[in-house]
Amino acid sequence: MARTDFTDLQKAEIYARDLAMCSFSGKSLWLLDEGASGFHMIDWADHEVPASRGGTSTVENGVCASWVYNYNKAANVGANIYLFRSGFPTLDYFAIYNVIPAELSQHWQRFSQIHISDWFFNRAVWHLMLGVVWLHNSNEEVVMKRDNIYRAKASYKLIKTWRKLATAQNVHSLEERNLVPEDPFKDHHLLLGIREAKCYESLLNTMSLLLPYYKANTEAYNSFRQLYTDALLDGYSPSSAKSFLKSLNKKNVTPSVRSRLTTNVANLLVYL
Repeated sequence: MARTDFTDLQKAEIYARDLAMCSFSGKSLWLLDEGASGFHMIDWADHEVPASRGGTSTVENGVCASWVYNYNKAANVGANIYLFRSGFPTLDYFAIYNVIPAELSQHWQRFSQIHISDWFFNRAVWHLMLGVVWLHNSNEEVVMKRDNIYRAKASYKLIKTWRKLATAQNVHSLEERNLVPEDPFKDHHLLLGIREAKCYESLLNTMSLLLPYYKANTEAYNSFRQLYTDALLDGYSPSSAKSFLKSLNKKNVTPSVRSRLTTNVANLLVYL
């Protein structure tokens, strides 16, 4: 049986029903929170029962999955373990993890008011950030085929759809529904600003403004990976850890990335 695809509206319904969460891992797929961190795990609507076994592209037969899990699942032969259904833990979750962490409970509360229109905004952010990645990698030998102009046009088209749906259904703002980070930084404000875009060219400018933050965050994560590897292979170096933590104070490293990496360094030192 030929594979059928979900429509954008069906993808949006599945995304909202599953509370913007990967059904396999529980990872939040709300990209605004990531800002310019560089970790933009996009959602895919996955067939629970694949077309090869008679599955259809209906909302009921779809689950929200991060692209990593969707890609790895490939043929979808039935060995699927869903830790979440409609955004809430399954018995398999409890069998594996036993305890629900506080951040998951906070996610469910926060995204209880998510709307199908939010999927279009989320996708607009994704295309925008892919444009930033293209700018960052544009001097490399191998670059993405779709450039920043393509991504800006795609993002602008999605923003227009988001505005149309949100207006027609009187959806409250992201701020009113608690879908904006609690303490938004400059990168978050830039992403929120795309809601007012009047043309795709303005999104090209937003990409350029986000680039320094993305670059600094990427460098910070690469430096931590090297610190982590060196610490495990060669032993703990207080001076290296101190130097790394100092480097996180660079102005373009965003607070969320600085916080994550500072915590990772602290955890690393506990086990060395």
